Amino acid sequence: MDESLDINDTPQLLIFIRAINSKFDITEELLDMVSLKNGTTGIEIKNAVLETLEKFNIGPEEITAFTTDGAPAMLGKRNGAVVLLKETLTNGGVAAEGIFSYHCIVHQQALFVKFKCLNEVMANVIEVVNYIRARARNHLYFKLLCEEFDTHYRDLVLHTEIRWLSKGRMLAHFMDLLEPLKSFIVGKGETSRFSFLDDKEWVLSVAFLCDITQHLNKLNLKMQGRNKTVYELYTAVRLFSDKLDVLEQSVRGSDYRFFPTVQKVMAMHADALLPCQSQFCDVLTELKQNYTSRFHDFKDHSNTFLLVKNPFLIEVNEMKQISDQLGLVQLQMEFVELKSSDELQRQFRITDVVDFWKLVGHLPNISRLARRIISMFPSTYRCETAFSALSKIKCRNRNRLSLQYTTEALRIAVSSAEPNFKSLVRQKECQKSH
Repeated sequence: MDESLDINDTPQLLIFIRAINSKFDITEELLDMVSLKNGTTGIEIKNAVLETLEKFNIGPEEITAFTTDGAPAMLGKRNGAVVLLKETLTNGGVAAEGIFSYHCIVHQQALFVKFKCLNEVMANVIEVVNYIRARARNHLYFKLLCEEFDTHYRDLVLHTEIRWLSKGRMLAHFMDLLEPLKSFIVGKGETSRFSFLDDKEWVLSVAFLCDITQHLNKLNLKMQGRNKTVYELYTAVRLFSDKLDVLEQSVRGSDYRFFPTVQKVMAMHADALLPCQSQFCDVLTELKQNYTSRFHDFKDHSNTFLLVKNPFLIEVNEMKQISDQLGLVQLQMEFVELKSSDELQRQFRITDVVDFWKLVGHLPNISRLARRIISMFPSTYRCETAFSALSKIKCRNRNRLSLQYTTEALRIAVSSAEPNFKSLVRQKECQKSH
């Protein structure tokens, strides 16, 4: 769940649900949109969620996890909506301690990739881009100039902090258009203002930023999309941390095979590498430190995720820790039965994860745990895409749409269900001309 302002500055809370039955049939849809007219405090969000659950006859005992954007109103330790929801459910006799809560893994990824090293270089790039894009005549002349050069891109793009892929796209365009940029600045007589464009070390630093942000953007793209599971996205993040180790070792050894833009600049300015190398190592070290300080809510259940992703990689003693952590006594005995089954091992090798767990229905506790993990949202990606759709539905020209009509239109826009048009047409009477 997540909240944001609509065109009328009214906070709207979007609640998505992912449900799974005993046959492992998965449904992922918008449950409801609720207007928070009295504010976006934890209490208001809690009340909105409880009313929505009652409205759709969803029992609190069926909840497995809450995933939010990590704002204090959602995950605050005292007055956050999730804490208040768990307190209310506990008072109602529901074992709320078994309900997981997560800070959107895509948001955490966007936070952990922010680094302070080379900030001044990035500020210089933004200054150049804004100088051209902020003035219509400059922008027009620059685009005409780009046509005279053999470049992949034909224009610069602006950097927007809230867009996940913005920095990487802007740097890729900037490096590709560096030669027309220099020509344009010389033509405008602004060489003294933007003298860093001729600094070899500065250009090499921009090239490194371009390459590292491309690696980060690839990770972000892997984490976007529907029907993503917690074990799938956490695995992607964990593997990227291992890749950071490889990248750091590569840079410390002056091996830039994973940095194509740096290699291209080094071919012309090899002497500029040595002064920059320590800064490049600092960037990668900072990224590794950022990773260490993030994703604790996912790291705490990493073995549980691995159990669902590949139960045959878990040892029996590790299974005891999982069963104790979740309070499921019979889990360990069922796990021993599962792991010793040659037939289940064979089926695991030839089927995907969800289809495999369909075959484990005779082990009720471990099957129920698999359903819980698969049903959890790892991110608020569906909410983010829904807010984009909402901005088009309830726009400046339709800002007086009622909540009911807006919700219905949004539900159609974000639903994965496909209408049966033939059935709908058959229900209508053909109006023949007289």
